[in-house]
Amino acid sequence: MMIVFGLIGHFGGRIGLDTGAMALGLILGHIIEENLGKSMALAGAEGSIWAVFFGSTISFILILLTIASVMTPFFLKKRAAKAAAARGGAKVD
Repeated sequence: MMIVFGLIGHFGGRIGLDTGAMALGLILGHIIEENLGKSMALAGAEGSIWAVFFGSTISFILILLTIASVMTPFFLKKRAAKAAAARGGAKVD
């Protein structure tokens, strides 16, 4: 098992995959899946899944922060491309 995952990590790193994210997914995947099941069971008791995820202020703020952290690279890339176009420079990838 170690050899297989070592090879996946090695070749994944060579082609540009983030090996840290892969390791985090392997370590935390089971915990996240278990807690999602608990929240789904709680949603059945509470009435709806929306009430569980958006019912408290802290969960709503965490969801907004997650969306912002996912969207930030796209906005930064767009802003860099716009700045490069204004300078007459090359396109940013």
